[in-house]
Amino acid sequence: MWRNFFLIILLTIPTAISAGVEVPKSEFSRYLELPLDYDSPTDGSFRLYYEVNSDYNPDKPLVLEFIDPQQPFKTTADEQKKIMGLDVNLIYIQNRGFQKSFIPQLLTGTQIQWKKAFKILDSNNLIRDAEMVRRDYIRTFKPRDRRFFIVGASGGGMLACQYLAKFPENVDKAIFGYSTFDNTGCCVWNKINFQSRLRAFDENLLYSLDKILKEPQKYSIHKESLCFMIQRLGYEFTHYEPKVSELVQDIVSRKFQKYDESLKEVSKLKLLFDLSFENKEMLDLVQKLFSATDHRDAFKQIVSCHLPAMVRIAEFLSPLDFNRKDRIAYDADIEIDGFCYVFLPRIAAFLNEGEIRPRYINCFRQLDQSRVKADILLVGGYFDHTVPYQELMRFGALFPESRVALLNDGHSLPENKEFYRRLTKYFFETSRGISDPDLLRFFQQVKPEDISLSLANAKRDGTLDEKLLGYLTEFLRKIPAEKELSIDDLSSCPDLRQRKILEDVFRRLEKRMIFADFLDGRIHLPDAKSVLNN
Repeated sequence: MWRNFFLIILLTIPTAISAGVEVPKSEFSRYLELPLDYDSPTDGSFRLYYEVNSDYNPDKPLVLEFIDPQQPFKTTADEQKKIMGLDVNLIYIQNRGFQKSFIPQLLTGTQIQWKKAFKILDSNNLIRDAEMVRRDYIRTFKPRDRRFFIVGASGGGMLACQYLAKFPENVDKAIFGYSTFDNTGCCVWNKINFQSRLRAFDENLLYSLDKILKEPQKYSIHKESLCFMIQRLGYEFTHYEPKVSELVQDIVSRKFQKYDESLKEVSKLKLLFDLSFENKEMLDLVQKLFSATDHRDAFKQIVSCHLPAMVRIAEFLSPLDFNRKDRIAYDADIEIDGFCYVFLPRIAAFLNEGEIRPRYINCFRQLDQSRVKADILLVGGYFDHTVPYQELMRFGALFPESRVALLNDGHSLPENKEFYRRLTKYFFETSRGISDPDLLRFFQQVKPEDISLSLANAKRDGTLDEKLLGYLTEFLRKIPAEKELSIDDLSSCPDLRQRKILEDVFRRLEKRMIFADFLDGRIHLPDAKSVLNN
């Protein structure tokens, strides 16, 4: 989720937030004056910034991608549309508190008004902002095609589902990618899943990791940084257990080679989530990075990215009771998990100091089935370490207007990124919705770029050397990019070893969908052993 996050921020943060909100440069950029809090409309207002693609077409439907405040972000509507490859109209909203939608009322000098921030920046206000933008779009751009499609992945998918629950009549199509719909159950499941997967991989791995985290001084490591490393491994690798094992063994053996390499990568990332804003060393670094005129200016700029993210993370994790061990955990004496652990001290402090109250988000309870008319596609990974795939199945069982596709992949679908992009395009632009008989067949398509991505992942995993990757990539370049591959297309590869690698990857991708309710509405789910064997 946060890979390259720091680099993206460096490239996109405005250099002078303190200079005021800049005026939109075109008719496709707009500001809306909106309430700080919709439940308390007399508490003041702020200016929300949004954009529409510059090649706007009134005869095309509108797509809104919900971007969770703690996800990597895109800079313009045109860039977002290009990345998604869509031939529709697209709205890009800079969420409240972020960049051009910065809210000065959240700061008093260099003091963050945390209690106010948790109220103003919460998801209830975010989804109502989205509705106000949709209405302004209709008033201003007067589209002839009024269809409205929404899409969101991970935390953005939860936001999209919260919007669907609040304004169900507005949505015609929706895609939820590896999304959770219940923050309480997801956090507890995450802990059980992480522990059980490590134990299944190596009986002693979980306990070795727990021992390191309980005695960080003994092992000369920084506890939060190690948690952050492990968290990122889960997002980057579908099967992250070997990587966690390598990292743990590196620390236990006192070599610290992998730990030091990872520490260099995460230290700057972690800086963005460090709450010690009064720390002069950190402010000096921020001032230098952003060419800010003084510490106060540097502070405002980093807060415009950090604060909405921290509020969203705290909102998501707030139902957990950080003052007791979770009795439902796989092992009550072991607290480590694959996502939440790194944030526990900070959010526990917020809860204990009364800055926030637990927030329970359960879209299953909020959604009124009789009001939801949208065609809904849910896509997730069977090996997702953050979101339980059972939630997608539960959603699919509740809503006959939905279809579920579970892929042989992890959170963020690292093996199927390009496919997910094509699927979004197909579902929004071509597909007749969930009744489309070609939708199932689409999931079985394999294109050259899919194989290239898998090979690149294998190189990163260390299972494919760079020289061999070069040969394979060169062969794939000779095949038209849009061609739907068959096994015969790979038979012309002259090297037998290379051909076998390509064919193995092809067969795995051809079976990417291990679960479907497309055929007859019934659930077809193999057991985990058969999935692993494939």
